[in-house]
Amino acid sequence: MKAPKDIIEKAKADGSVDRASLLLSAAYLLNTEASNIVEEAGDILRRSGLLLGEIKQVQTHFTNAANRYFRLFAEMIGESGQTSAYFEDLEAFDRHFREWAKLEEKQQSNNA
Repeated sequence: MKAPKDIIEKAKADGSVDRASLLLSAAYLLNTEASNIVEEAGDILRRSGLLLGEIKQVQTHFTNAANRYFRLFAEMIGESGQTSAYFEDLEAFDRHFREWAKLEEKQQSNNA
């Protein structure tokens, strides 16, 4: 269902559209960061032989859901022309977040 034009114009005029856009952008950055951190933890647990049983199932479900989410998200930002801006923001956010959380640099995967 499409919103009537007058409602859209009112939302633009009162700043609702811009605010919603900023909130959604922040949510996408946070979701991406959370997914990356969970995957990094999963890689460590897998290498250590600790990714077993139910936690392995949960990790697999998480990975599959995240892959679907980010595939759809990539299509959306690709259509908007904001792909490079998003990844620049994500890279900066990741650096600042890891510094704030006192996480060392990402460990490189030893899957080679």
